[in-house]
Amino acid sequence: MSFRELGIKKNVIQNLKENDITEPTEVQSKSIPKVFDGEDLLVESETGSGKTLAFSLPIIDDVEEDSGVQALVLSPTRELAKQITAEIEMASDVETVTIYGGVDYGPQIEGAKKSSIVVGTPGRVLDLLKKGELELDDLDYFVLDEADRMLDMGFQDELEQIISFCPDERQNLL
Repeated sequence: MSFRELGIKKNVIQNLKENDITEPTEVQSKSIPKVFDGEDLLVESETGSGKTLAFSLPIIDDVEEDSGVQALVLSPTRELAKQITAEIEMASDVETVTIYGGVDYGPQIEGAKKSSIVVGTPGRVLDLLKKGELELDDLDYFVLDEADRMLDMGFQDELEQIISFCPDERQNLL
C-alpha cells in the first residue's frame, strides 16, 4: 500500500519523498486508515518503526490553519518533543510549536497562539494551561507518545489534569 492509497495529500507525499520516505511502514499502513476513520488507537511498536508519522500524517491532513490548537501531542522528554516537531515539520508546513520547561515562556506562548499542533512535555503544557496561555477548545486530537514511559516517569497526575482541559469529543492516540 502506498501513501497515496492511504489518503495522504500529494504535497505531503512529496515532502516525504524528498526525505527518502517513499513507502509506509507496517505500523503506518495499519494505523493511518484507523486514524482517518476517527478511531481511538493504542499502538505498540518498536522504536524506529514509524509511529510518529503514523499518527501525525492524518493529523496534518485534517488540521486547518488559523483554527486554534487542534492537536496536542505529549511526550515524556524535551528531546522527544523536539524530534516529533521536526518530523511534523519535515512532512508539512502546518504551524507547530514545541513546549517544554527550562526555557523562556514567551516564544512558546506566542507559538501556541498561532499553531495548529502543539507538541510538549506534560509539566510545561499543564503550566501554560493553568495560566490560560494555552487554549484547547478546538482540540480534535490528543496524542500520548510513549504513554507507558510517561506513566513510568510519574506523569499520571499531570496527564489527568491536562485531560481535564481537553474537550470530551476528541480522538485519543497512544
